[in-house]
Amino acid sequence: MEDWAEIRRLHRAEGMPIKAIVRHLGVARNTGVDPADRLVHEAGQAAQMDLWFPEPRIPVGFGQAAMLPVLVMTLTFSRFLTAVMLPSRQAGDLLAGMWQLISQVGAVSKTLVWDREAAIGGKAS
Repeated sequence: MEDWAEIRRLHRAEGMPIKAIVRHLGVARNTGVDPADRLVHEAGQAAQMDLWFPEPRIPVGFGQAAMLPVLVMTLTFSRFLTAVMLPSRQAGDLLAGMWQLISQVGAVSKTLVWDREAAIGGKAS
């Protein structure tokens, strides 16, 4: 097991203090930087798209309320966030929302990253 994984296990799961881990493993205090905590992105490389479903229900007319999705785009280099509320999570609404967010930023990242959104790159039927 790599040092960072063992350090994480001892600290988080066992509740062992860092000084005790250093003594136990015989490593320096700055050993074992977790690579998952240290992602490096270049400017313009990627943007992360996520859907957020805020709890408050929004009045949508005729006495009805709905929990509407919010499309959030994060530029991975600067961590700049921008968002837009959508009427649904259907592909057309998602694409229109993506277009609106990208237009607001004024440029397109090389890669747009989505995490488990069925309407984007889902299985063909």
